[in-house]
Amino acid sequence: MGKKELRESVGLLAIFLSLIFVGMEMRQNNIIARASAINELAANQRNWLLDVVTDAELSSIWSEYLFNAVPAESFNRRDQARLTGLQQALVINMENAFLQREIGLLPDELSNLYHFARSPVFSSDNFAAFWSNERYRYHPTFVAALEQEYPNLRQ
Repeated sequence: MGKKELRESVGLLAIFLSLIFVGMEMRQNNIIARASAINELAANQRNWLLDVVTDAELSSIWSEYLFNAVPAESFNRRDQARLTGLQQALVINMENAFLQREIGLLPDELSNLYHFARSPVFSSDNFAAFWSNERYRYHPTFVAALEQEYPNLRQ
């Protein structure tokens, strides 16, 4: 083997090793992106829950609204705004999880933790009233999936 062939072989080996390195880096970045997405979803959900449970007044309003089916119109304007904001935050969290699952960032084994199946919130009449005014704000794929899961939400 001559010097030219040896240089070409070494160059080819260097390119091959570089490609392996780039592939490993891409895989590592993908893992980091998934971990970051999962962490962000958990933090968002935790913050939403803490907002409800650490504020006695808000917790009482949410409980009346969700479990006792007190219509939003029965609350004063301030509490109506709080209820709307809570529901919007919850839906944004669910939409985010749904879209991350759709693009492959949220692993399938965790998707049920952030899925909306059998939710007492989404199946309530109060949420249906909220949804009829808010559905246009969200990604059409998410809207279709949510309304497929909960037919009472369809327009």
